[in-house]
Amino acid sequence: YLMMWLVSHVKAPIRPVLLGVLLTGALVQASYNILTRQPLSDPKTELTDREVIAFIRKNSQPTDRVVIWGWADRLYVRSRRPAGYRYPQTVHLFLKSSLFSFRKKKFLEDIDRNKPLLFVDVLNSEVREYSTKDFLMKPHYYIRDVRNYVRKHYRLISTINGIRIYKRINPLSEVIAHQ
Repeated sequence: YLMMWLVSHVKAPIRPVLLGVLLTGALVQASYNILTRQPLSDPKTELTDREVIAFIRKNSQPTDRVVIWGWADRLYVRSRRPAGYRYPQTVHLFLKSSLFSFRKKKFLEDIDRNKPLLFVDVLNSEVREYSTKDFLMKPHYYIRDVRNYVRKHYRLISTINGIRIYKRINPLSEVIAHQ
């Protein structure tokens, strides 16, 4: 609105000066924010976030993919790990839809192709509303095919405040286990 007002009410010779002042102020404020502001966090989840993020970082490399089961996409960003699934959350797997089978198939294809090192199920958290819209979703083991995939390819390595963290079984040990 300020820009529209500037163009329609301020005389032409003064416009560039006012525009320069506005842009300079905006750049100063943006620079200040980038340099000083910390990411916004939810006090209810912050302590658990820190523990989970530290665990993810300690047990993976920056190039290792991670899957977050639930809706806590902040963990990807704050752990600086890429997602092993095409979407940052799994809420759509719980929406009543004729697309359920298709969505489940795509989820399983993605994690089979990307082979994420860690699978983090945030839906058992002891922290209320740790996952956004957690009332819509259930832990991974409620979907049989996902439960079976996780059992076959991952092992539980940690539980932090109810959040279960699984690590992918070494492909060599997968081969040995199937013989």
